[in-house]
Amino acid sequence: MDVFKKLIDETQPKRVNVSGLGEPFINKNIFDMIAYARNAGAKINCATNLTLVERKIEDIVKSGINQLKVSIDAAKRETYNRIRKKDLYETLIVNIKDINETKKRLNSTTPTIRLNYALQYDNIDELLDTIKLARSLGIKSMYIQYLEYTDREKRRERLTGDLTAERVRKTLEAADALAKRYGIATNLPIWFRDFDLYWNKMLPIEQFKPNRKPCYFPWFTAWIDADGTVRPCPIIPWKLGVAHMGNINSTPFMEIWNNKKYQELRRTLANGDRPTEPCKYCIPMSLFNIFHIGTRLIPGKI
Repeated sequence: MDVFKKLIDETQPKRVNVSGLGEPFINKNIFDMIAYARNAGAKINCATNLTLVERKIEDIVKSGINQLKVSIDAAKRETYNRIRKKDLYETLIVNIKDINETKKRLNSTTPTIRLNYALQYDNIDELLDTIKLARSLGIKSMYIQYLEYTDREKRRERLTGDLTAERVRKTLEAADALAKRYGIATNLPIWFRDFDLYWNKMLPIEQFKPNRKPCYFPWFTAWIDADGTVRPCPIIPWKLGVAHMGNINSTPFMEIWNNKKYQELRRTLANGDRPTEPCKYCIPMSLFNIFHIGTRLIPGKI
């Protein structure tokens, strides 16, 4: 907690995502962290599977966290269990309903809920049903995530199966039409704008075609590991030991932010090159995409 306070004090961030590679609501200090960041003027969100919060739902609503990005990945219990390896689908749905009821009881507009859907072979046929589920739960936004394979190449065949570009595109077009009819905001315009890049990402690594899209993340955001290690973006941490810019336990953040490592990384990216292995297989978001997600998919523009 002391490290977190130090980080907030030094950076004065506008937005904070209090999640990383684990489940945030098992952190014993999570509500203190949310409160401290909010008191510093930040808007707060987190990704969660929302299955370990039964006795914390009122605390979540009272915390003032602005948005929960809830991983769901299926409309049916059987599919959810196959993907998630846990029989917790009903728990998830009940917890979403409990949050909605608690918000009404406490007259709170937060947190808003966004569904996160990692598109893959096992769930592509349930995407439209999940949009219908979102509507039935009063959820106004949904993020369809392309799969990130860094360090997971051996799982690619199982995750993508015999999907074709045509099948994926047609499913996304049908999902877009349904979401618009229901008034549910999605990131599908981003998919359509860069569909060939996202589809290429789903192919075997030997078929991946590098792109030279500029990456803006290291200019305005950072990822801080639980041990204080500073990394330049949220994709790189999936690869252990890569792009360590410094550690806030031993060095003030602003010194790290402007050090030679960061300057060289930014210079390389600005030239259209890819300085790390995760960078080589990444599809950087344009500024339009970043702000599209930061406004349309976050009700209240947090």
